[in-house]
Amino acid sequence: MLLKQRQDLQTELDLLTTADAERLLIRSRATYYEHGEKPSRLLAHQLKCRASSRTISQVKDQSGNLVSDPVSISGIFKRFYCNLYSSESQSVSDEMLAFLQNSDLSTVNKSVSDELDAPIKIEEIFGSIKCMQSSKAPGSDGFPAEFFKKFKDKLAPLLLDVYNESLRNGRLPPTLTQASISVLLKKGKDPTACESYRPLSLLNVDFKILAKLLAIRLEAVLPQIISQEQNGFIKGRQLFFNTRTVLSTIFSAHCPSSPEVIISLDAEKAFDRVEWDYLFAVLTRFGFGERFVSWIKLLYTSPQACVITNSVRSDYFPLCRGTRQGCPLSPLLFALAIEPLSVALKSLSSFHGIIRAGVELKVSLYADDLLLYVADPICSLPSILSVLEKFSSFSGYKINLLKSECYPVNSLALTLEQSDIPFKLSPSGFRYLGINITRTLPLLFSENFAPLVSQFALDFQRWNSLPLSLIGRINIIKMNVLPRFLFLCQCIPLFLPKQFFKSLDQMVSSFLWNGRAPRLRLSLLQQFTSNGGLSLPNFLMYYWSSHIHKLTYWLNSPNLIWCKLEIQSISPYFSPTSLIYSSLPVKTSSVASNPVVLSTLKIWFQFRSHFKFISPSTRLPLLRNHLFSPATTYLTWHERGIKTMRALYKDDVFLSFSELSSKFNLPPTHLFLYLQIRHCVSSLFPNFPILPADPPWVDLLLVRPNQKSPLSNIYCMLMATESD
Repeated sequence: MLLKQRQDLQTELDLLTTADAERLLIRSRATYYEHGEKPSRLLAHQLKCRASSRTISQVKDQSGNLVSDPVSISGIFKRFYCNLYSSESQSVSDEMLAFLQNSDLSTVNKSVSDELDAPIKIEEIFGSIKCMQSSKAPGSDGFPAEFFKKFKDKLAPLLLDVYNESLRNGRLPPTLTQASISVLLKKGKDPTACESYRPLSLLNVDFKILAKLLAIRLEAVLPQIISQEQNGFIKGRQLFFNTRTVLSTIFSAHCPSSPEVIISLDAEKAFDRVEWDYLFAVLTRFGFGERFVSWIKLLYTSPQACVITNSVRSDYFPLCRGTRQGCPLSPLLFALAIEPLSVALKSLSSFHGIIRAGVELKVSLYADDLLLYVADPICSLPSILSVLEKFSSFSGYKINLLKSECYPVNSLALTLEQSDIPFKLSPSGFRYLGINITRTLPLLFSENFAPLVSQFALDFQRWNSLPLSLIGRINIIKMNVLPRFLFLCQCIPLFLPKQFFKSLDQMVSSFLWNGRAPRLRLSLLQQFTSNGGLSLPNFLMYYWSSHIHKLTYWLNSPNLIWCKLEIQSISPYFSPTSLIYSSLPVKTSSVASNPVVLSTLKIWFQFRSHFKFISPSTRLPLLRNHLFSPATTYLTWHERGIKTMRALYKDDVFLSFSELSSKFNLPPTHLFLYLQIRHCVSSLFPNFPILPADPPWVDLLLVRPNQKSPLSNIYCMLMATESD
């Protein structure tokens, strides 16, 4: 009887579990049907190559023996990170304080310091919660960002009370300070070595909300106190600032009398080795208020972490140094921590930098990527190494000499022997911020664009087997192919012929139609959906947009280092504005000594020629105007406000000499100058003396480089022009 009852219950349970499994399968299919072709994580997961298992099968212990037991592997990783995050600094040293005191650092002013010290508002907590990324792995408490977003109205007041109470007590609740470290194997590294893995800290969201709130406050201040040479994670600064600087240095005329080298320094575990005593001293030296520094110290008071390997979670262990990767505040704090080193190196009188276009370059930083521009390295390197050694003694920053590279820039540097330099010599080039730096400009194509196109071909071949519709394939181009292509366009100022884009479009078209004959023109698919297309990216337009974006920096931010290098290399008979607003054609052979500038201008002229935008703009300058040979004599006019030809008009009519003299206080002796400029304007612009309308391409240059989505705005304008 009991057996029969048990069998009936088992049958009933089997039916319930089967029905539940069927429901989950149907739901899974529905999810795939609804989201499988949208630009989402689900589609991205389909595109990835079959990744190797996250399982760590074996690892070396301290004696070099291979260990395969999961619990033992967990213990080995725990010991490794215990050692890594153990402080090597005993206390605040006099040497550290002297180093910081002697550094010519910018400091925050009193009003900014007071704003940073202001009490936290509940509106800031709401804003911080809104900034939390969804679909991210939660911390050890298991509460994801979606939970906080859903119940933000109830949770925000509680969080505000917790944060304020913690600040008063000088300690966060234990659960907020705990992190789970997940390790990811670095590409091409030994899987049996603990140092081959990148630690990612899975922090609890309530901790990240506070860190993000402080990061939002801090990021507005950093551009004022971090020097131009450092561009990583600084608001308004871009990665291409660094790449264009290094390319201008390499391809411009070299110094014939002294060896010039570029040294790429490799820092060991840079984020993980930052000493907290040093970090807090740096914050004080920058002039941050006591309350703001107390908030930072609160985040770094008694933190703990455990390591997760093979689904085995180690015991928690204390952290005593490092800025945690995964914390919103971490990159900003690292930028502050590395700035004194940058300032100290620049101030070294015995460190001779590389001079280009009247600008001396010494250092260039992007996060932990540090470049040194060194002239006469035999004399300069001893003092550089001395500063690095002193800085390392109290900051935790440690250079790996074996992995650092030295690139000889000029012919004299190529004669250097390996014994002369404590870094690996790399005469053929080196990799920097994701691009391959080469000895000549044309080689940039073969080392960067050509491999990328080859990879596209392999990816298209692999993705062809996926059961995707036309829209799904277009989404693949948007989310996977376009970002990789745009990255190179942004970083490398290289002129590409239209034939390159025709070949790329053919490759894309073949993928979209799976090798069959196209049913719709590519130009139709590239139109926005509002115009009847499917918003397929137009690679040529994106290429032009990325380089027109650089021209807006020339016009609006000429004092940036990379802009100075490019603008000051232009011949005195020309100016950026005269070249940009000029009529076509323009002979570029004698325009500038910098090939980066010539490439950028060739791309600009390529775009204008494509749309037959030949005529000039009245925004042409009076000075350094190659279309107006007497331009050099108009300095007085320029000083009195007549800087462009457009200024010669009022109410859309060209001013008479008496009207111009009255408006700008010109002497009667300038009548001949007036007649000269009037003749020039009448020959350049039709319908004289009526002010001609600005050509349509002028609107592209009016996009502010630091406004929201400038490149996308330029692309939309170009596509509108193309459809017209």
